[in-house]
Amino acid sequence: MLFKKFTVIHPFMLAIFPTIFLFSQNVNSSPNEIILPILLTLGATILIWILINQLLKNKIKSGLIISIGLVLFFSYGHSFDLLDENFPSFPIFEKHLILLSIYIITFIVCSTYVIKKDKIFDNTTKISNVMSIVIIILPLVTIGQFYIIDNSSFIESEDEIGINQIDELDKFPDIYYIIPDAYAGSNALKTILNYDNTSFENFLKEKGFQISDESYSNYEASRFSIPSTLNMKYLDDIYNKTKSVNSMNKELFNISHDNEVLKKFKSKGYTTYVIESGIQSWDTPTTDMKNVDYRLCHTSNILDTEFISILIQTTIINPVQAQLFAKDHRDKILCGFSELSEMPNKKNSPKFVLVHLMAPHPPYVFGSNGEELLPENLGLEDIEENFNEEFYLGQLEFVNLKMKKSVEKLLDTNNPPIIIIQSDHGMKESHSEDEYTNLFAKFSNFKAYYFPYEGRNIEFETTTPVNSFRVLFNLYFNDGYELLEDRIFVIDGKEYQFRDISKILKN
Repeated sequence: MLFKKFTVIHPFMLAIFPTIFLFSQNVNSSPNEIILPILLTLGATILIWILINQLLKNKIKSGLIISIGLVLFFSYGHSFDLLDENFPSFPIFEKHLILLSIYIITFIVCSTYVIKKDKIFDNTTKISNVMSIVIIILPLVTIGQFYIIDNSSFIESEDEIGINQIDELDKFPDIYYIIPDAYAGSNALKTILNYDNTSFENFLKEKGFQISDESYSNYEASRFSIPSTLNMKYLDDIYNKTKSVNSMNKELFNISHDNEVLKKFKSKGYTTYVIESGIQSWDTPTTDMKNVDYRLCHTSNILDTEFISILIQTTIINPVQAQLFAKDHRDKILCGFSELSEMPNKKNSPKFVLVHLMAPHPPYVFGSNGEELLPENLGLEDIEENFNEEFYLGQLEFVNLKMKKSVEKLLDTNNPPIIIIQSDHGMKESHSEDEYTNLFAKFSNFKAYYFPYEGRNIEFETTTPVNSFRVLFNLYFNDGYELLEDRIFVIDGKEYQFRDISKILKN
């Protein structure tokens, strides 16, 4: 009898399916991220089902109407992507207007049919129940397989990090490692976008910075580049040792959050800060790091995560997503610059400060003078699809403007700090059919460094990011790291084959 009272289950399965499925495709996300969207969608479905059932006095028809609505609600983003792909020159607003009209008409017609039809729809409900259970089970199997697999870390430390505490800690310099995400090297900006970045470079040179004329990232994406830099080693064998893409992604997450550089600074008595100024994401390597004394600018909005952002993009709320969350993204970038500028006022020196600025990487929320922009979407997942030359350069100029002010504050001290400004990769955009030009756009990154005292004459510009902290530790702490051969890897195929392209770019 109890089962018969709850024979209409397909609306509730369909309500949670998109979240479960998305999580199965991004199993490195925290399981906590799925709790809120499941509660919201399931709660809304139950409430609407109760209201419609009060009107129709028919649970079966009410369930079918809700399921139709849920399918339309969560399929909208996918339909819009197809429309956008096939009609790229059509105005965005008009595409949304056309698709919304089609969806509204479809819902009205289907709902009217269900309400007006005299048939009981028992068989339709049974089939819908079975199908909804099946589609829920499939992603749950994927999730279960991932958590059953042994994902223990395979990367071992090159050497033991011993306690190297020095009595006179106040003589240690403060160290700032600033990552402006997707900031392209000046040569790439000039060659590909015809943009002259000389003004910003001259400002840094006048302050005593050295700038790499030709610098390359080791990898083309943050989730590889940043953990490689912070662990001072290459990751080209990571897929072969983890045996699956999901396990590899989790391993990247683990070694990012528990990295050698932060452990090294902690062992030397440094107070550590991480400024997280971007959308919270499982593959943002600087989110929720271990061995950190202070985390700043981490999100206070429980909806401001990339997981929820991607989920919203699949729904009919997609057209207004930017209006809902652009301010949060804007505030976090501003918070990053603000906290960075205030660091010299913090008395707990020596300190190591890692700053990850999600700019000029899209979404584009700032114009060149800081004016507020409203992007088409807030997705971080594909910089190439979201790339816009005009908006990219505008946001880059805004980064330059804020960076100048921050640098002036950092250098206004009696004990000069060490400052490395180094982007994790290039802009990832080139319309050229030439392989070299496309790779140049992806890997040409920006690197400027301020090394006081004995570091003023060091030739640091010829090294890639994997060696950045090896050079720093050798120079200022006499640690004796061997510099690695500079290598550059492009990642091919779904199985993440690392192809060494060092000779292509260097030649």
